[in-house]
Amino acid sequence: MNALYWLDNNGYPNLVPAYNPSSSGNQVDYQGVTSLISDLAGRMDTGDWPYDGTTVSGAVDGLNDYFADHGYGQALRAEYEDFQDVRNPSYRLAELGSAGRGRNLILLRLWTWKDSALGLPEHTSGHIVTLTESVGTGWYTHGPHPEDHHMVRIHDSYRYLNTEVNPDEIQRDGNIDSQSRSHTAAYGLAPARRADGLSLFPDRGGVELAGFSSDPTRSVVIEGAYVIKRL
Repeated sequence: MNALYWLDNNGYPNLVPAYNPSSSGNQVDYQGVTSLISDLAGRMDTGDWPYDGTTVSGAVDGLNDYFADHGYGQALRAEYEDFQDVRNPSYRLAELGSAGRGRNLILLRLWTWKDSALGLPEHTSGHIVTLTESVGTGWYTHGPHPEDHHMVRIHDSYRYLNTEVNPDEIQRDGNIDSQSRSHTAAYGLAPARRADGLSLFPDRGGVELAGFSSDPTRSVVIEGAYVIKRL
């Protein structure tokens, strides 16, 4: 949703004309934003929270449907790239962002995996964040500290002052301020590992945001990237 507002203010006017938040005095009315969320969820065939979510194909099709209905079907296109086996993630993210006119928007699809007693990771939750920067020095390796040389900076509405917000604990009493804070921070990229240091996914690759989770038994992994291409 942040990406749509950014596009609306950067060369694609009226992309969200009916949804801009209004203000009166010190009060901000976010009903329009809620309407936008409902519209996108319907187009993406999103299931009921918290048990279902949005599939990759549903998100891509829904965004492209939205672009077409608002007159930008030939100017904007959403695509998705899987990152499970990407060998040089920071370089690939920079490449995706700089492709074409060099102004593509990238949304990272993050999944949280938790160590289990059986040794197999358990998927516990998902999250989407906006990529604002990707930096890599040298070739990405599975050495001891690749996060020292490969970094991404993200904008994340669920994090504020390095504090993680549990969706189950978000108040639903109309307290807009508690739900609209934003946090931008940089994280190193490293091969996804369990708390004991072994690979989280022995049968495939996996890149995690080092330090994103304070729980050593949980790894926040980049599963893929949604790319909004400015054609």
